[in-house]
Amino acid sequence: MLGDFVRDTRYGLRSFRLNPALTPVAVLSLALGIGGVAAVFGVMDAVVLKPLPVANPERLVSATVVLPQGVFDNFSGAQFEEFREARAFSSLCAWSPDRVEIRWDGQSESVPGLYVSRDYFQTLGIAPVIGSFQADGIAISYSFWKSRFHGSPGVAGQRVEIHGRPFTIAAVTPRGFFGTEIGSLPAVFIPMAFPRSDAPRLKLVGRLSHGVSMSQANAQLNAILERGWMDIVKAAPAGTPAQMKREFLQQRIELVGAGAFSPVRRTFAEPLTILMALMGFVLLIACCNIANLLLSRAVARRKEMAIRIASGANRSRLIRQLLVESLLLSATGGVAGAALAQWLRRLLVALFDTGRTAVHLDNSLDLRFLAFTAAVVTLTGLLCGVAPALRSVRIHQEMRSFSASNALLAAQVALSMCLLMGAGLFVRTLINLQRVDTGFDRRGVALMRVGPVRDYAKLLDAVRGIPGVQSASLSRFTPMEGSDFSDPIQIEGENLRVRVNFVDPQFFATLGTPLLMGRDFDAGDAARNVAIVNQSLVQHFFASGNPVGGHFRLAGPNGAAYEIVGVARDMKYRDMREAAPMTVFYSALSNPSRLGTPQLSVRIAAGRGTTTETIRRMVSSLGVPTGETTSLDEQIDDSLVQERAMAHLGGALGLLALVLTCVGLYGVVSYATSRRTREIGIRVALGAAPSAVVWPIIRQTLMIAAAGILAGLPAALQVTRWIRAGLFGVTPQDPRTLLASAALLLLVAAAAGYLPARRASLVNPAITLRSE
Repeated sequence: MLGDFVRDTRYGLRSFRLNPALTPVAVLSLALGIGGVAAVFGVMDAVVLKPLPVANPERLVSATVVLPQGVFDNFSGAQFEEFREARAFSSLCAWSPDRVEIRWDGQSESVPGLYVSRDYFQTLGIAPVIGSFQADGIAISYSFWKSRFHGSPGVAGQRVEIHGRPFTIAAVTPRGFFGTEIGSLPAVFIPMAFPRSDAPRLKLVGRLSHGVSMSQANAQLNAILERGWMDIVKAAPAGTPAQMKREFLQQRIELVGAGAFSPVRRTFAEPLTILMALMGFVLLIACCNIANLLLSRAVARRKEMAIRIASGANRSRLIRQLLVESLLLSATGGVAGAALAQWLRRLLVALFDTGRTAVHLDNSLDLRFLAFTAAVVTLTGLLCGVAPALRSVRIHQEMRSFSASNALLAAQVALSMCLLMGAGLFVRTLINLQRVDTGFDRRGVALMRVGPVRDYAKLLDAVRGIPGVQSASLSRFTPMEGSDFSDPIQIEGENLRVRVNFVDPQFFATLGTPLLMGRDFDAGDAARNVAIVNQSLVQHFFASGNPVGGHFRLAGPNGAAYEIVGVARDMKYRDMREAAPMTVFYSALSNPSRLGTPQLSVRIAAGRGTTTETIRRMVSSLGVPTGETTSLDEQIDDSLVQERAMAHLGGALGLLALVLTCVGLYGVVSYATSRRTREIGIRVALGAAPSAVVWPIIRQTLMIAAAGILAGLPAALQVTRWIRAGLFGVTPQDPRTLLASAALLLLVAAAAGYLPARRASLVNPAITLRSE
């Protein structure tokens, strides 16, 4: 048996050398299909499938809180201390991400960091590669140790500063460890003490005790949470709105597998699943191409097979040999595809990168990736080879071979129809989102997070004095930052929760958002309770009147009353898809402490040469800490990273499907036309016009394409229904996209049929007849 396989392999390699035209086309087609599928699997494995690089990851859970506004994973230090008492966990840890400024040996760098509780590494079951985890020392990542400290074994004990505070490096984490948030790569892990009143945004990860299920742990945590909220509700002063009490009591804890709430996983799990399906279509198109090439070759080998069968060769033995040839072809394409997949994986990760926060995934080859690629190669080889192998040993069924070729061509067109429809809808979704009216002027506005400031007026005066700066303002949040910060208010006898922001008097002018009624904040508002509301709130409460001069109260028995002094145009506040939420803007002049670490917005005149670095230097010269720098444009672009990736990748896959389909159609039509050379020569000799020769061939090609379009239409509509949730401003059955996809396929089919038909019509009939 092994000897037969070796002989079949040698024979297959020899046959490839004798067919130099077929082999490169087949290998390239398979490399694109297999490489694409393998690349998507590699990224999907890292984002969705692969367990966290910690001890016994199946016992780790992350805590989330379910609120009326959605699901969140932020907890306070007090809640962390309460939940640690739950017997459901053998250990519970907390962490909070932040960007930190680290200094060492005269060098300084802003790096991603994690503030972690003292039992963080114990909970995750992580052992250091150097040093030991200590409550008063920091740990650095393996990659940071290698790149910044050159892998020095003496790094433990070295002194560094983080935000000016001295620390000692106590340990180096293992290679590949990134915590529990997939796609992140913290450089430094900083201990934090509890309880902390200033830590309202902690993420909690626990290790379940032996024999405790996730549902049992859920019940324990919810009992603790309910007791705490019941105590708060019972102690609430008389007059506290019932809605406010209900919101407290409606909160519940929901545990999920650690890593499941990672932003990268939540954002890209579904797009990667869709992308894997689309890449599967591309691979099937490539398989149809190769099967057609092998069918054409089988017809050419009829004489060889007839002689071998007449000489006593067993048909099953011949089929096995032909399948080995197909598997060799697939394996060659698989090797090329695996190499291509490494580059494609990096490209995919780059497309998913938001720009402000890099996505870090392990792209190294591992057994899971190699096993998946090997399985795809084997399946592809069988799909490509079975039909041609069976046809090869049936030497008297040439017409059926051509019927099979036409069926494969129609299948290619049908699959391409699905891809083109999906790609067209993704592209139109991106275009529609880019055309959405944001409610502000996104051009030329730089954003910089700054530390708490004692003298906001001095900071703003300094920034506004920079040449090229048109205006500058401070606010707690900016549009598209993703904030869900909200407060309950009482207005017109109704209690409801609205989005809240704290802004200074030039906020709306800097963003280019017009005030539709009333006035902006001014210096006289420092001692007054005034607010500006947006259009959505006005339409809900004051649809028939002018709200300026009206009042609302903060919810609660002693809630302060606020006068509405202006109405601002609606702005997109979290993403481009959602309607503008009801929003209240408070004056930062009367609430400076509510700014926290504010966002500095600076509108820069075009062509003046002012850069964000100029602004950063000015802010730093005042002793104000600076953080992340971006722009309104970048924030909007970051919010569309998923849609942009799907539009680009969908468009690329649609184009690839068109090319493969065109190659398949051209190859089969060329082969069929070459076998009709004598017939065409006779017709030309008898006076047939070139058009009479060309048109029947084009018509046959168009009929195959039309059959494929009709067959693929139901599947395409099903695929588009599947991606409905990702669409915006376009329906899954959009007629323009459908007609454009069908027209493009018919155009490609006409071109694929015209070229060989035109070449055949130019044949010299005298030469053709003499050769016959």
